[in-house]
Amino acid sequence: MEYKGFIWTNHIIDRLKDRKIPQDLVIQAIQTSDSTFEKDGATQYQKQLGKQKISVIVKKNERNESIILSAWVNPPNPGTADFREKKRYQASKKASFIKKFWFTFLNQIGL
Repeated sequence: MEYKGFIWTNHIIDRLKDRKIPQDLVIQAIQTSDSTFEKDGATQYQKQLGKQKISVIVKKNERNESIILSAWVNPPNPGTADFREKKRYQASKKASFIKKFWFTFLNQIGL
């Protein structure tokens, strides 16, 4: 799918829905990024928006088309799997062995 001059794979569209990130926010991060990094032929764009930093990975294909590979926000949006995982990770740093085991189990089964 093409949108605003970028190719969006089904994978990235699904991940954006899971992470509650609008496509226009991804475009804004690319077009008005605060910083960019090049690595392995891909470019990472970062943009601070309020209390969140959005990161977007874009790579050019053999036809020089820009494909959006991934995007995420930090801190994650509440109600998302990323938010739950980060919250569990922070709680597990202070937890007992049994509680760490429980958090690991919950992450493994996707809860």
